[in-house]
Amino acid sequence: MNSLDANTRNTKSKGDVRSLRSAGNIPGIIYGGPDQNQKVTVLKKTLKSLIDKGSFLSNIITLNLDGKPQNVLPREITYNVISDEPTHIDFLRVVPGVKIRIEVPVVFINHETSPGLKRGGVLNIVRRKIELKCPSEINLGPGTLPQRRANEETRPSELASVWIRKRHRTCAQLAL
Repeated sequence: MNSLDANTRNTKSKGDVRSLRSAGNIPGIIYGGPDQNQKVTVLKKTLKSLIDKGSFLSNIITLNLDGKPQNVLPREITYNVISDEPTHIDFLRVVPGVKIRIEVPVVFINHETSPGLKRGGVLNIVRRKIELKCPSEINLGPGTLPQRRANEETRPSELASVWIRKRHRTCAQLAL
């Protein structure tokens, strides 16, 4: 379960946001649901540690906003072009009864034992992520969204293909 501490920010100018960044904070916003949008700040150090763990944008995070926990889904991170440091983050509120769109990485397993690849075939990966539509009710807490889609490559034929179709893009039909 990932959690992140955040504080409400009341910045009105570009200089105020710049001073937040120089103090080691990242400005962000929480949107979605019936509540108003909220401007927040998070610590750069803790945010970078969560980003470095991988699949950050497809995990529900408990955001402790001024001591009140709420579940959010990170939607977008803006990076500095030169230093590659995060400069802004957007969070989507997770509201019960709403479908959430996430991108899940595709991982191929057992491809080294595939007879087709042993005979000189090539594993051509066209898409490394697929988009899924998940109802928020199945996500009872942080960390319950699908982390990856695994495809087992042990087919006997060299001409085998794996197709990603629209009908397989829901969480209920995803076989992990």
